[in-house]
Amino acid sequence: MRDHRAGRRTALLEIALLLGVVHSYMWLWGGSFPGSFIVVGVAVLTLAIGSAWARGEGLRELGIRLDTFPAALRDAAAVTIPVAAGILVGGAWLGTVRADWPIVVARLPWLVGWGFLQQIVLQGFVHRRVGEILERDDLRQALTAAIFAFCHLPNPPLVAATFVGGWIWARIFRRAPNLLALALSHGVGSGALSIAFGPALLHGMRVGRGYFTYLPPA
Repeated sequence: MRDHRAGRRTALLEIALLLGVVHSYMWLWGGSFPGSFIVVGVAVLTLAIGSAWARGEGLRELGIRLDTFPAALRDAAAVTIPVAAGILVGGAWLGTVRADWPIVVARLPWLVGWGFLQQIVLQGFVHRRVGEILERDDLRQALTAAIFAFCHLPNPPLVAATFVGGWIWARIFRRAPNLLALALSHGVGSGALSIAFGPALLHGMRVGRGYFTYLPPA
């Protein structure tokens, strides 16, 4: 019992440290010196990988594996394809589809790679640490999604999108842990949002203080 309580406290502290690093970057020092984005990225990944290493978690536990790829990809595609299509239809209905959408499509490999890095932190670290705090799967998935959304304040469309996406990805990861499939889903979803609603409506996907200083293109 004592070890379990100590483990929960450690997990809570690790999550709090992650949020502290991310939000200090978002609101205080992000962009204040060249390479600040790389610094925060390395810090977050170091925390996630260090936490896994301390617990003896390997690549399989983190979801970097091939055996679960077909099942995870099937689950991810079943949700991602209709959701992305709905987003694009919504953008067409609102008349906000970007004229330069081919540029976003060409950036899809970058979006998938960025999604993979985020999923390492979201599922391999946050979701697994939340699992040490809460026993019920539905609560774990909801809290994982809430933490992800919290890191996208104060951008309302991104907060909503990341909560829904985080919840879906957490459910898939619980059934078939595979970051490769989730990265593909993440990249396609991000691309659909960017194409459908454009920089002005999404505030250039800025978060933190950058949300208030963003100037949409003329």
